[in-house]
Amino acid sequence: LSHLEGLDNLLSLTYFTINGCAIKILPSLAGLKNLQALNIWQCPHLVEIQGLSGSLQELGIADCPSLERIPNLSRLVGLRYLGLHHLQACQISMALNLSRL
Repeated sequence: LSHLEGLDNLLSLTYFTINGCAIKILPSLAGLKNLQALNIWQCPHLVEIQGLSGSLQELGIADCPSLERIPNLSRLVGLRYLGLHHLQACQISMALNLSRL
């Protein structure tokens, strides 16, 4: 899988896992108001995540060595779990109160 389209139509989606894909850009998930958990693993070509749903409670990203940008995480007020592993090139913009995780 190298391209994702139509994600904005998955309004009832609550859990989303991407594993071992060749995608370069993950389109914005900001419109998925029911999305609670997002896991992205072993996507070596992924460079950018364009937007995250404010309803996320769990975010896990691992083994994505080309990932350069993750959207600002400060808008994820309900976030309970954050796991970021092996993201060598990544710039993370967050102003989280980590005491609530």
